[in-house]
Amino acid sequence: MSPTRRAGIERRKYIRLSAIARVEYAILGERRLSGKSAMMDMSRDGVRFSVREKLRKGTLLDLKIDTGRGEPPIVARVKEVWCKKLKEKSGFDVGALFVKIAPADKDRLLDYAYRFWVDRTRKKYIKPPA
Repeated sequence: MSPTRRAGIERRKYIRLSAIARVEYAILGERRLSGKSAMMDMSRDGVRFSVREKLRKGTLLDLKIDTGRGEPPIVARVKEVWCKKLKEKSGFDVGALFVKIAPADKDRLLDYAYRFWVDRTRKKYIKPPA
């Protein structure tokens, strides 16, 4: 059982926000692999995205996150915490902690995730009059 989850209770420091964005990743170290993916969600401490190959625990990756808002990509270095095989597709889900991210980029990413959540919530709960 992971340290963040005990008996079905979430033990995270920060909430996880669903936020979809394009991600380019580069794996650091002896295996210089790179690829394109999608971010599925994020929190103040980290991000979840998918990769083609299984990663070793602690693998460092450089990310470029494109929010699609016409701004320069958000650049971050992350450290893999967990890696799980995707059930319906080939590849692996990765949960990673931010190791290095500029405060301005972290603010932009959190703002993007919040706005993504607000837009999704509005569409779900506020229906136009018939």
